[in-house]
Amino acid sequence: MDLILAEIDKALKRKGLSAAAASKEAAGHYSLIKNMKASKAGGKRYSVETLEKLAEVLDLQLYFGPKLPDFESEPFRIARMIQDQYGDVLEVADNAEQIAAEFYANNPDAMEPSREFELDGRKFTTVARHDANAAAGGGYVNFDEEPIDHLAFSSTWLQQNGIQAGSCSLINAFGKSMEPSIWDGDLIMIDHRKTEISNRRIYVYNDPDNGTRVKRLERSADVIAVHSDNSDKLEFPTEYHTGDAMNSISQNIIGEIVWSGHKWG
Repeated sequence: MDLILAEIDKALKRKGLSAAAASKEAAGHYSLIKNMKASKAGGKRYSVETLEKLAEVLDLQLYFGPKLPDFESEPFRIARMIQDQYGDVLEVADNAEQIAAEFYANNPDAMEPSREFELDGRKFTTVARHDANAAAGGGYVNFDEEPIDHLAFSSTWLQQNGIQAGSCSLINAFGKSMEPSIWDGDLIMIDHRKTEISNRRIYVYNDPDNGTRVKRLERSADVIAVHSDNSDKLEFPTEYHTGDAMNSISQNIIGEIVWSGHKWG
């Protein structure tokens, strides 16, 4: 299929129109696009006038002139990310050095190929899944290793919830301490940007004695309370940490849990 017909098909999906409906609106009959796709003397059955009418119906731009910049290229993609996070381009220019450092710290994969793809006219973004477990004990999760998989999420849903896929990781939870909020084997999404304790949120952190843990944290001026959601407080009592132990938790938070998926059966 040639580029013009490919763009027409994309526009039909975006607008939710059938080829027949768009043809009727543009030309007064149902066969316009069908005829355009039919070969004729080695070419296609369309004219500039036909394309102008169809472009108006499908919200497309008919253009012939100097080559336009590729707005889907890597530099434009990163520029849109920066403008979305930091606002007006002039403000970005005035604080370029500081913003660049912060941006790449919060978006470590910004220079990697886009995680976004389109399916049936809707955009999806993938989040890396690592072969790791976080629990109330055991080893440490190593996020420097290559992910074993990626899961796709609606880009709209991620934006609505303030989640940046490139700053998140997926791992499995292990153990019963956080039931019924998080069950043994659940898949959890960690937002690595969120390392400041917001009371009663669930975080993943590295404990020097117990490895990588998933716990609900609560902080006051001189103590961090580590809560398990399991109602059996004899087996899963609340822990209170002060002094160096308190700093050990706050300085080793990997991120906040922003989503979990439960596997049934």
